[in-house]
Amino acid sequence: MGFKKFDDINIRPSKEKIKEREKKQKREKVKLSKEEKLKAKEEKKKLKEEMKNLKKTDRSISAYTKDIMDFVDIDEDDRFIMKYGYMDLYQIKTKDVHALSESDIQRHIYSFISFLRAYSEDFKILSMNFPVNTTTQQMYIEKNLKVTTNPIAKKFLQRKLDELIFLEQNRFDKEFYIMIFASNKEEIEDRERVLYINQNIAFKVEEINLEKKLKILFKLNNFNTKLN
Repeated sequence: MGFKKFDDINIRPSKEKIKEREKKQKREKVKLSKEEKLKAKEEKKKLKEEMKNLKKTDRSISAYTKDIMDFVDIDEDDRFIMKYGYMDLYQIKTKDVHALSESDIQRHIYSFISFLRAYSEDFKILSMNFPVNTTTQQMYIEKNLKVTTNPIAKKFLQRKLDELIFLEQNRFDKEFYIMIFASNKEEIEDRERVLYINQNIAFKVEEINLEKKLKILFKLNNFNTKLN
């Protein structure tokens, strides 16, 4: 089984990644121009700083903390391998219950009860404020800004872009997740099938990418830390 090493997740650089970049720099040592030498010097300084910060972070994690944490690794399907077995996270699709009629509310309640009866294994529902993501809208507006020549349109687009940046930095969405557990890989796969089969109008889920899963778990273990 090939476990993830988190090299593709932008949390912090690993020792192996930093060393690999240092080796690459040494291999590429040829005749450089003055500008290239200056750039290489800056990169080397940056690598040293990253390694220094990484060592400082590693030292700050006590042996006690490492011992009490249940996480061991991540498998090729981005599931978490724990000391006791497996765990995975899914996002629950939400809706505005205040916009539903009384009969629709009752129908959703009965549908959720139906799900609880069908999925009899252990699970945990999490609620978390997550930063608003306006990346797609920002990219669209930035693309239009580059090709627009009309100064009035540019001013309007820039104002809209500033609003989206402000929302992303200052506003949060309340999101809900379901955490499921199993003792082995076959069992977690079976429980995922049961989860998907028993979705209904009141309870629907969708997959979460690995980076967001790590951010959710980081937030769970660092309540006072603001997510980016």
